[in-house]
Amino acid sequence: MNGGTEFAWGKRPAEQYPREMAFTGGAGVSYRFAPNWYFGVESHIRSEYPMFHFGNFEHVVMFAGPSLHYGTQRWWVTLSYGYQVYGSGIDEPADGKTFAEEVRNEFRLKVGFNF
Repeated sequence: MNGGTEFAWGKRPAEQYPREMAFTGGAGVSYRFAPNWYFGVESHIRSEYPMFHFGNFEHVVMFAGPSLHYGTQRWWVTLSYGYQVYGSGIDEPADGKTFAEEVRNEFRLKVGFNF
């Protein structure tokens, strides 16, 4: 499991709000099927609040999907696919998806070095 907070300052007219706060969280499980190789499923959620204010909700989105991980003692790499399983936003259709700043399908490549 992991979590994080992001504070962003945007420039108009590119951004609708001059600043926003986002919270992210994720969880996953994996199974080692060969030495150094793992297959798993993971999910992550992101919610955004413009103007750094909890009363000013913009959207929330949740992704879930499979992941493939390879790790050695000095480095590791993870490739994951996430499908938007839920989304809700201001002034968007109530169909359980949000595309204001999010996508339907998300591919992520994460690389790490242990030191």
